Amino acid sequence: MRQYGTYLAQRPPTSDDPLHTPFARDYAIRDYKTYLNTKRQAKPTSVNLALAAIDHFHQFIGNDRPQVQRESLPAQAPRALKPEEQKAFLRAVERVPHTRDRAIAHLLFYTAIRLGECAALNLDDVRISARKGVVIIRSGKGDAYREVPLNTEVREALRLWLKERAKRFLPHSEPAVFLNPKGKRLSARAIDLVIRRIGTDAHLELSAHILRHTCLTNLVRCGNDLVLVAEIAGQKRLETTKHTKEVRTMGKRNYLIEGVSGTGKTSVCQELRRRGYAAIHGDRELRYQGRPTTFASPQIRHEHNLWDVEKVRRLAANQDRPDDDWGKRKSERELILRLHATKEDIPSSGIVLDATQPLVSVVDEIPSHVRA
Repeated sequence: MRQYGTYLAQRPPTSDDPLHTPFARDYAIRDYKTYLNTKRQAKPTSVNLALAAIDHFHQFIGNDRPQVQRESLPAQAPRALKPEEQKAFLRAVERVPHTRDRAIAHLLFYTAIRLGECAALNLDDVRISARKGVVIIRSGKGDAYREVPLNTEVREALRLWLKERAKRFLPHSEPAVFLNPKGKRLSARAIDLVIRRIGTDAHLELSAHILRHTCLTNLVRCGNDLVLVAEIAGQKRLETTKHTKEVRTMGKRNYLIEGVSGTGKTSVCQELRRRGYAAIHGDRELRYQGRPTTFASPQIRHEHNLWDVEKVRRLAANQDRPDDDWGKRKSERELILRLHATKEDIPSSGIVLDATQPLVSVVDEIPSHVRA
């Protein structure tokens, strides 16, 4: 108010009182707002704070509230968990004793479905097979229908809960996926309380809404197309998805984690996924074995490992991969030893990680290089 008083004192005198004449008061405050924006170059939040102080002053001296519009504030990106917070959350989920609550936590964290959509799920909306799964949102925001793929963690958590659910409750009592101890549909508020309890255990301020935006932020950070992310999120307007996280500052890139055979790339990939990163196992999900010219498969050699780029577009819905690992034959082990000795598979421009360190240390080092 002292600054506003100084501003009024420096203005040319007028016949109307800017403190008690309504229209003169409003004109003076609008002029002061323009002065703050242009001369002082104040931020919108600072301008609004000044206007709020002037409002309180006029109400204190018995005047009506001035009719001056506030500054529009830039859209703020919804809060999402940082990687270390995601790690703490997932560890807290592992400590949860109830299979239902673990299934809820994994579902919200990995699919970005809304709180109400989770509460509205029926048994027919969850389809799980050995290698793939999908959850169907039949009436999302705006009554929109969509299907969201389920990764391994969500499928396993749901499978355990549905098995326990079948034992505890009658098969034809209530179609809801998530039930309370009385066999009734779990409410949206009850689901949110489940997430908040897990957040308390992880020392995090948590809600289902934060988990939703964490999932969407992870998808965007991993370079996924915004249209695909909007479809998964059930957002009709692409502009809404852009505000999920400030995309312009994120640097949409994919990073290749490479190494000679037997260095533990599979373990690193699994740990990255467990922490919430969208990691792709190239050898298992992208690779094709065949000759580069004919694509024939007899007498495959190491240099015949090809990656089909088109498979990348199907990763969100299809995560099929074989159960066996490469390196059981003697010739394969000899090749591993040669690659370790010559390091011919390691790119000269790559960032070298010491794979002899504990797995947790190796995986901790990867995001630090990416952020740098």
